[in-house]
Formats: sequence, C-alpha cells, structure tokens
Amino acid sequence: MIIKIVCNGDDSFSKLYSHEENEFIIGVDGGCKVLIDNNVDIDLAMGDFDSFPLEEARKYTKHILVLRKDKDKSDLDMVLDQVHTLYDVTKIIIYNATGGRLDHYHGIINALCKEEKYPIEVVNATNYITTFYGEKEFVNDGYKYFSFFALEDNTIITIVDFKYQIQSHTLNRFDNLCLSNELENKGVVRTNKKIIMYKSK
Repeated sequence: MIIKIVCNGDDSFSKLYSHEENEFIIGVDGGCKVLIDNNVDIDLAMGDFDSFPLEEARKYTKHILVLRKDKDKSDLDMVLDQVHTLYDVTKIIIYNATGGRLDHYHGIINALCKEEKYPIEVVNATNYITTFYGEKEFVNDGYKYFSFFALEDNTIITIVDFKYQIQSHTLNRFDNLCLSNELENKGVVRTNKKIIMYKSK
C-alpha cells in the first residue's frame, strides 16, 4: 500500500497526482481542500483543522482524526505516527509540504530523516527528496541536479558515472561537497550510512 499524504503548502499535487490501485490518501488539514478540488477520495482526514473547516471535511470522508491545537508534535509527525498503525505499507509520498513557512519545511525534512520503518518521498513540481543508504542506481529521469548530504559524521560516499565522481570520500554533516552533481545516463551512489538526496529540475 502506498500512502499519499497531502499537506497545505504550495500545491503541486494537482499536477503530479496519478491514481494507483493500492493507494491510501490522507488529507492533512488544508490538504483536504486540495483533494476535494481534484475529486480525489479522502481515506483519512487529519489535523487540528485551523486552515480548513472540520464540518466541510466531514462531508467528504467518514474517517477523521481531530488533533489538538496545542500539541508537542507537528500535524505531519502525528500523521506519520498514524501511518505506523497501518498494514502492508510500502512507501510514503508527501505532497504540498514545501513552500510557505521555512520552519515547517525544516520540520518536514526532520520527519523524513528520522523515519526508519518506511521510505518517504517528498515531491513538488521541480524537486524530489528522499533518504537512502547502501547502493543505489540512478538513471536520467528528467532531473538535472542531484545533491547528497550526510546525516551523520564519517559517512563514506562513492559516486560513480556522474559528472563529478568521488571514491570513498568521508562526508560529514554540513559538508556541501556533493551539492549540484549532474547525471548524463546512468550512475551509482554507495554509502555506508543513511544520507538525504535532493533531485532538482
């Protein structure tokens, strides 16, 4: 099952979304309006509903989880906690999580980086963000720039068949060496620890 989470940031979901048989759609607060406007069924609506009326959400789904306005976690953190209670999850895609407030964006990246159980993808019209470790193959899929950042010090990274290649380099946190690489055809990245990757058009 693919979990698709629609947040309340700048809308790219309307352009990127395509239906899949095994999807489970979660609208997060104002993200519910985006789903309604696109005639996409909402499997679960969550949030404190400070940016979209709860009464309106009730018209489009029977499954609603109302969160307290005063809480120690963000709406998205609590949505991901809820995802952990579901079965047969293969990956999580988060839409409309970028743009607007930068502190909220930073919170999204924190949630992405700390997730251990499921692969998460954060997407918008021009960017794709995820984490991985081990060996990963890449093909030219329309993105021009590939950037890789360490989440821990002493991360060993090898980049093969990209424009800029490195072999067994020690990449530490806050190191921008692997910013804005490029790929012509196919390439491989190997790393001994989880890293965060950005693809940009």
